[in-house]
Amino acid sequence: MSKLKIEFHGICVHFMDIVPGVSHRVVLPNAIGVQFGKVHVMDSEPVTSPAPYYLLPHYAYLKTTAEADPTILEGVHLRILNAKRQPRHYPEKIFEPYRLSHYVPRTIGYSNEVVLGGRAAAYFDFHGGDWATPTTERGARYTTVELETHGPAKIAITPFPGSLATARTEIVKVDEGWISVGNIDVDSVDEDVEFDFLLNYLVTQEGIPEVLTRAVPGMPGGVPPSMMTTRAAGAMRRLAERIGRPASGGTPGTEHRKISWVPENLHPVEDVATASCSNSAWP
Repeated sequence: MSKLKIEFHGICVHFMDIVPGVSHRVVLPNAIGVQFGKVHVMDSEPVTSPAPYYLLPHYAYLKTTAEADPTILEGVHLRILNAKRQPRHYPEKIFEPYRLSHYVPRTIGYSNEVVLGGRAAAYFDFHGGDWATPTTERGARYTTVELETHGPAKIAITPFPGSLATARTEIVKVDEGWISVGNIDVDSVDEDVEFDFLLNYLVTQEGIPEVLTRAVPGMPGGVPPSMMTTRAAGAMRRLAERIGRPASGGTPGTEHRKISWVPENLHPVEDVATASCSNSAWP
C-alpha cells in the first residue's frame, strides 16, 4: 500500500453526499473570465453603499511535484484509479463557517450544469479518505485529504464532453505521494483580493450574489472596500498585455494546456493566497 496526500487551494467548492453515486466531489468552477459587480453587506458597520469590485481570471491546475510546472485543467474530470476501499472521515464542523449559505440572506440552489453537467474547470471525485481544513499563515483556508492506494497513485484525467481537451483519458502516475490541485489568481498583485471568495458562488444557480448577510472571508473589518477606478484600469491594461504575449513551451499534443498568460512556475500558494482565496462547501 502507498499513501497519497492531496491539497486543494483557492476557489474550490466541496459537495458532500450531494452528487449521486459520489461521496465527495470537489468542483473547481470556471473562473477564467474577468468579473465586475457590486455587493452590499447587510450587517456592515458602519452601513455602507454597495461596493463595486472587479475580479481577474483564476486558473485551475494540477501539480504532482514541488518543482514541476502546473498542468492546466480545462474541463476535465479527475479520479484516483487505484484507491483502496476506505472509510471517509471528517473532523467535526469541518467547513464551518466557510459554507456558501452562511453569507447569503436566502436559500440558494446549486447549478446542475456546473456541478453535474461539466460547465466547470474540473471535478475531483472521492469515496473515502481523511479530510482536514488547515489555514495558511496569511489566512487562506484550504483542504487536504489523505488516502491509501494500491501502489503509487494513478490519477485519471478525463475530458468533459465538448471540452477543448483531447478526447482521450490521460493517466498520471504519482510517485511522490503528494499532489496540489487549485484554482488561483493569474495575478495576485493586481487582483481585487478582498472579493475573491465570491467566485465560489459560480457553482450556484443565482451566480455571484449582490447582497450578503455578512462579510465573506477576506473583507477587512467586515466592510467591503470600494474599487478604485484607476487601479481597476491599470489591472485591465496589464492583463491585456499579459494575454497578448505569444505562447511558448509545451510538448506536442499539450498545446491546449499551455496558456501564455498563466505563470509557468507556480509560487507556493501559501505565500500569496489570503483569506478571500479560500475553499468553501455546499450548501
